[in-house]
Amino acid sequence: MLAGTGLSLAGMAAGSYVAVGQGNDEPACTLIGCAGGVQVTLRQMPAQAARVRLCVNRHCGKATRIYRTGPTYLHSRVPREARRAGARVRVRVVLLDREGRVLATIARRPRVTRFTPNGDGCPPTCFGAGFDVRGRGGRFTVS
Repeated sequence: MLAGTGLSLAGMAAGSYVAVGQGNDEPACTLIGCAGGVQVTLRQMPAQAARVRLCVNRHCGKATRIYRTGPTYLHSRVPREARRAGARVRVRVVLLDREGRVLATIARRPRVTRFTPNGDGCPPTCFGAGFDVRGRGGRFTVS
């Protein structure tokens, strides 16, 4: 138990308690965090694709390997200038072979979504965008 609160650490870790306002019109806010960003999920990539690079606006991350046993998740931050609901970000996914040659480039402009996991008026506020890419027979579908 936390002294004077009647709350246990186990209960707080499980996320089962709600923080209550102080009676002065403050909203009651839970303590759920969020991590915004641009996420792309790759599924069923061609066998010759060994690495992938994610670019968001003008920033490209380091190439990472593609996982064969399950999806590959790519993540990058949402650029500061796009941290508003409805903004769009330029996202490029570049598939590379073992020698670093470009096999394919998939480009999209997903819309940024604003979300507040603890409700409006409660921190934090996060921004996210993303899409899934599925490869099949040298073709890619994006959803």
